[in-house]
Amino acid sequence: MSVRLEDVSTETLAAQDAIFADALSLGRAGGDVADREQAFERLLPVLQIFAPSRDGAPYLHCGHASTTGELFGRDFALDLVGRPGLAHEEFERAVQGAYKSVHLSGKPVSQRVSAVIEVHGVRRLVSYYRLVFPINFGSNRVAGCLTRFSDASRATSLRTLSREQ
Repeated sequence: MSVRLEDVSTETLAAQDAIFADALSLGRAGGDVADREQAFERLLPVLQIFAPSRDGAPYLHCGHASTTGELFGRDFALDLVGRPGLAHEEFERAVQGAYKSVHLSGKPVSQRVSAVIEVHGVRRLVSYYRLVFPINFGSNRVAGCLTRFSDASRATSLRTLSREQ
């Protein structure tokens, strides 16, 4: 498996989808949920939240409209809470480094991610933009991850999925 991580500017992300601008605004405000509760709640359907540690980065939340929720389904996204991510070790190793980096540094990471992953037994090329940014619940920092498909990837992945279901 090959996972491609390409750094992009936050301006590029905001141009891809306005929801990135909302997340960046939360991050610039320190990422404190208590100070920006409404903004945080608007992000929840598309947001993934991770609790990075030495043992990995289990999900605290996986929004039903996140790329994971869109690809694998709402029930799958809900079932991820408390567990590490997708069941592909190489993909996980490649993408979770950003969660740990943001957790420790408090500095956001903006990237385009491309990989071939297995979705319901079918291999698919998936490409998406992501912003990994710090979120603070009081004195506890976690890593928020906002992902949105690049237009071509989203159309192909979701069209293929709908034909199979």
